[in-house]
Amino acid sequence: MPLLPNGFVNLAPPMGAPLDPMAAKAITPAPPQGWVYHEFAGTTCRDGSPAGLFLHTGSERKLLVFLEGGGACSNGPLCGFNPSNVNETFAGDGTTLIGSALGVVQDRQQPGGYTDPTHKGAPAGIFEFDNAKNPFKGWNQIYIPYCTGDVHAGTKSNGEVSGLKGQNFTGHLNMKAFMSRIVPTFAGKIDSVVLTGSSAGSIGALMNYPLVQDSFGAVHVDLIADSGFPFRDMYWPICLQKRWRETWGLNAAFPPDCSDCFREDGGGIIESATTFYFRKYPKFRVAAISRTEDEIIRLFYSTGLNNCANYDTLDPVEATVTAILDPSTLYTGEMYTAAMKDITSWVKSQNHPVATFLIGPPNETNIHQIIFRPEFYTLKVGDKTTAEFVADFLAGNNPQLGL
Repeated sequence: MPLLPNGFVNLAPPMGAPLDPMAAKAITPAPPQGWVYHEFAGTTCRDGSPAGLFLHTGSERKLLVFLEGGGACSNGPLCGFNPSNVNETFAGDGTTLIGSALGVVQDRQQPGGYTDPTHKGAPAGIFEFDNAKNPFKGWNQIYIPYCTGDVHAGTKSNGEVSGLKGQNFTGHLNMKAFMSRIVPTFAGKIDSVVLTGSSAGSIGALMNYPLVQDSFGAVHVDLIADSGFPFRDMYWPICLQKRWRETWGLNAAFPPDCSDCFREDGGGIIESATTFYFRKYPKFRVAAISRTEDEIIRLFYSTGLNNCANYDTLDPVEATVTAILDPSTLYTGEMYTAAMKDITSWVKSQNHPVATFLIGPPNETNIHQIIFRPEFYTLKVGDKTTAEFVADFLAGNNPQLGL
């Protein structure tokens, strides 16, 4: 494998041709104004259909790469609540468990798709190009739909979950294909990159950071994680980490020279990967945005409770109803708050500050995924909105807001 000047393995894929504006795929109805869609031959969604991405060309020498969320295909019931192609979305806007309880419907994933429950709202938050308060105003942007059920990090074609055969958990392989065209498209045109995502896309951004940074080479990549984080073993059950590794082929997505990333028991993902990132990338910077009791992510961690006793059977509708009557049946809000305190404190203890925007009492609000919603400009921790926090982070600071 090729090596970087610092001796680490270079994870950049072979580069292809720039994306041709004339080769953008015509889709009906048309994408939001200012966006075009590129379908990628050789990529696969969970159902075997091709994946793709939306591109917006801005005026700045900067690029934002966003990964969409949408649950995780880890057992039969949960797979039914996870888009299997780019033309499926959640029935609601994905802010709460109840708002997501109707599962998946036929509708396109695109900027603005989750602005409101109708899926017809205008792009909001980071996608509002004409909003002077948007820290990404004028930036080039890439929007990557989520259709692989593996937090954008799988490497297993023709996988199987709870008897569901032929599931393509190829999110990381798709990311390689995307990078091979995105980087040549912006070669010599950008000076900085931000990789971000929401929910499953947030975890996917963390998992794919080495691939993206190596692909862009000397152009620095910052990371913003919105509403989805891996935790240390005491809060992310080891059995759950192991099942995800096996189901989706996660091990092949880790840098091969991260020796600690391949523990025999399957655990240690966040500590080993984060330690490796900071060693390989001394300028690595991450900002974390979340509710301190995010009920959506808690649902997925609940499959790891009691040594993964309900991993194969947890049903999101049944779990939602049960949790209304007895919240202790799921991963609790108190556990999630403690997990966030633990991981942010641990990262800081390694002398690597992480910027945090953690929404808890008295500002706790029932919202999941923030950066692409109108609340991006109104939701505050202390005296700063989420947009102001992000602008501060992009200016090179590491604000600590919440907890």
